[in-house]
Amino acid sequence: MRNLMLVVEYDGTDYCGFQVQARGRTVQGELEAALRQVTGESIRAAGAGRTDAGAHALGQVVSFRTQSHIDADALGRALNGVLPDDVAVRRVREVGEKFHARHSAVGRWYRYTILNRDAPSALQRRFVHHIWHPLDVGAMDQASQYLVGRHDFRTFGAGGTTVRTVERACCHRDDDRVLVDLVANAFLTGMVRSIAGTLIRVGMGQIAPIEVGRMLLEGNRALAGPSVPAKGLCLMAVYYREADVSEYL
Repeated sequence: MRNLMLVVEYDGTDYCGFQVQARGRTVQGELEAALRQVTGESIRAAGAGRTDAGAHALGQVVSFRTQSHIDADALGRALNGVLPDDVAVRRVREVGEKFHARHSAVGRWYRYTILNRDAPSALQRRFVHHIWHPLDVGAMDQASQYLVGRHDFRTFGAGGTTVRTVERACCHRDDDRVLVDLVANAFLTGMVRSIAGTLIRVGMGQIAPIEVGRMLLEGNRALAGPSVPAKGLCLMAVYYREADVSEYL
C-alpha cells in the first residue's frame, strides 16, 4: 500500500468547503471521485485544512493510501484530466507510511486579501473582499502583532480547545490590495475571517491597535469585529517537519 501526497489548488467559490458533507459539493468529494475514476479504488483523502465554504487554496495538502502502481507524475496528469476546472493537482509525491496531511502538519499559512480602492473589481471579485474606505495598514500591522504567540483565541473563533500558537502575523499593502497573513500551528473555525474583520476596524480608525490585545485577554466573542466574507480567504501553504515532504511544498 502506497502513501501519496497531493498539493492542491482550488477556487472554492462554488464549494461547501473542503470536507465532505452530507449535502453540497466539496473539494474533498471531487478529489475522491477523481481518484476513484483514475485508480478504480474507493479512496478516502485527508486534507490539511478544512477550508470554509467559498474559501480558496493555493497549497492545500492532501494524503491518501492506494494500491495503484501508477507513477506519481502520471497520476497527477490523470487526475487533472478528470477534475473540474476549479480544482488542480499541482504536485504528487510518494511519502512515508506515517505521513498524514492533517496530523503531521506543524503549521498553516492563511492569507486574507482586501481590495482597498474606490471601485470593486469585476475580475478579482471571487478572490477579494472590497473595502472602499482607506485603510491604515500600519495600524493594522501593529494590531496584528498582539496575536503572535500562544494564546486562547476564543474571541476570534470556535472549537473545543481554543488555545493556538500564532508564529507570524502581518498586514501589508501591495498596490490596491491589503494582505493579512497569519501563520499558526492550527486555526479555529472562523478564526482568520474574524481576525481580518477586526483588523479592518483598526484600519478604518474605529478601534485602536491595542484593543486587539485586550480582546484576546477578555475572551469574549462579541468583542471581535464582524467576520468578513470567505471569498478573500486562501490557504497558501502547509508546513511539515519531514524533510522528504517539505522539499516538495
